[in-house]
This record gives sequence, structure tokens and C-alpha cells, in this order.
Amino acid sequence: FWQALFLHESMDLQHSAERAVRDTERLRAILEYLHTHYREKITLDGLAKHVNISKSECCRFFKKHMHMTLFDYLLYYRIQQSLPLLKEGQCTIAKAAELSGFSNACYYSKIFRREMHCTPKQYQNSFIDPDGSH
Repeated sequence: FWQALFLHESMDLQHSAERAVRDTERLRAILEYLHTHYREKITLDGLAKHVNISKSECCRFFKKHMHMTLFDYLLYYRIQQSLPLLKEGQCTIAKAAELSGFSNACYYSKIFRREMHCTPKQYQNSFIDPDGSH
């Protein structure tokens, strides 16, 4: 009995370890795809095909492991990628929006405010010295 129980538990641990490796690799592939293509129009269909799973499984899997939706993560990531552009002050708000994957500067500003608790202009101005230099 004890030997059978031990063998059963050992097999469960092996399956769990294999699942963890598979899940880690799948999550890495999803994140790599998002990070590589964030400037482009990303579709759930394209992402799911890239990682070879269904659209619904892709959403469930990502939310389970990242504790946020794919869409929310993509918006967050795009905002994070725009921060250096604003900080450098070398481009307009509209250009920063475009370069970080937003097709609309107004929508970018709305999401930016939600994520950063200030407007893109306020963020950009926080890096300008009183004498007007960066």
C-alpha cells in the first residue's frame, strides 16, 4: 500500500513539474510576442496562433499566471514603453503614443492618466528644469 501511494505521489509530482515547465515556456512565449510586437496592432487570434492554443485558453492562461488580462497588460506595457520617450522630451505626446503602439493620442492620454495618475504632459514637464532644460 505504502509503495503504491509513494509511486502515485511521485508521478503526480513529476506531472506537476512538467506542467510548470510547459506553463513557464508558454508564458515566456506570450510575453515575448507582446514585447516584440507592442507597437503593432496585436490581435488575440494572432497571439493565440503564435503560441498554438485557443483564444479563450490564451486569455484564461494569461490571467491565471499574470493576474491581469492580456489587454490590460498590453496597455500597461505600452505606457511603460512610452515613459522614456516623454522623459527625453524629444517627441510630442502624439508621437510618443504612436511609437508605443497607440493609434489615438486621446486614448493614449486616457490610459496614461489611469496608469500613471497624471497626464502625459504633466509627466513630461516633471523632467524639465525651471530654466527650460532637461
